[in-house]
Amino acid sequence: MTGTPLLRHALRVGIGTTLGEAAGRAIGDFWGHGLPSHGFWAALTTMLVLFPDYEHTFARGWSRPVGSAVGGLLAWGLLQFSWSHGALALATVAFSAVTFVLLRTGQHVLNVVLTAWIVFLLHQMGTAQGLVAWGRPADTVLGAAIALAVFLVLPTWHHHRVGDLLARWLRTQQRLLPALLTGYADVGAADRAALEDMRDATRRAREELESAVAHLPHEPRGHRARWTADELARLTAAAFELTRCTALLTEHLPRRPAETVPELAEYAAPLRDHLGRLAQLARSPHGGPALRPGALRDDFAALCARTGLAWLADPAEPDAVSRPRARALNASLRTVLALETLTAQLAPRPGEAAAGGPADGPHRTRHGRHARTVRHTAHATA
Repeated sequence: MTGTPLLRHALRVGIGTTLGEAAGRAIGDFWGHGLPSHGFWAALTTMLVLFPDYEHTFARGWSRPVGSAVGGLLAWGLLQFSWSHGALALATVAFSAVTFVLLRTGQHVLNVVLTAWIVFLLHQMGTAQGLVAWGRPADTVLGAAIALAVFLVLPTWHHHRVGDLLARWLRTQQRLLPALLTGYADVGAADRAALEDMRDATRRAREELESAVAHLPHEPRGHRARWTADELARLTAAAFELTRCTALLTEHLPRRPAETVPELAEYAAPLRDHLGRLAQLARSPHGGPALRPGALRDDFAALCARTGLAWLADPAEPDAVSRPRARALNASLRTVLALETLTAQLAPRPGEAAAGGPADGPHRTRHGRHARTVRHTAHATA
């Protein structure tokens, strides 16, 4: 898909590997100090250093050349002593075994023993150890430098993606939740295969959002999402809670006529509209529609009062006939609460739209107090 991190990463790898191969061929043997015809080490390093995210690319960008340089020095120092052919063969086997044991220990440790192994291996073929010990680290440094430069020219900053990914996840919920509520109108009203497809799309969108949020702390301080770390934690927690709500609504879909709650179908349209507005707010915080935290909860309470569902929320134990309908109502109410939490996080705070930035402390405090009031009222009703 155009603009996705994997496409950008593929472009980086293609461009970086081409530049690494060209640079390796152009420099050749480093003016007599390295191995001729081994410039491909630069291209190989570029390919191995580049990752789809900043954290892993720059971690490998320094650890791989440092490990190669230390390994080259280690091997060069060891080869200053007199080695028989048998001893060289044993050392090569030993370094190869240690290399495979340390495959998952990190680039710096792995490349120390890997470079030493390659130096010993090529030295057995009659190549001067000095050329091997110098050439591989030099090509590794060259390839790592190219990889880091390519990443900075074609970066992937996940802070740019969080709003769009949140909006995309909300769009999937905009299709799923109204379909679930409509499914309570009658037995078999819901297309379960279609619901599973929508739930799968919602799960993938949420996982991509959570993956992007996980990368944010490792990006440079100049690259930050519009939400703080605590706000993002609350957003992802609310997203997870809403996912649990959809699972409950799916589980309690009616299988017998007595379990139907046709009144919930009336709430599908307001819910669809609210989720669409939330998606617009997630994508554009100042250009989206106005949303009042608590409005969705008030609409749901008005629906329950108008249709006679309010009595199902009575804390007394419902009888066997009304219990399935009470479960459906409580799952719906829990869904509304999760959406209210998201609304409270996404809706512009007082003064934020005019100032074009985050609200000050008192506004933030009043906003959080209102969200707690909504939750308290809803739980008391449930």
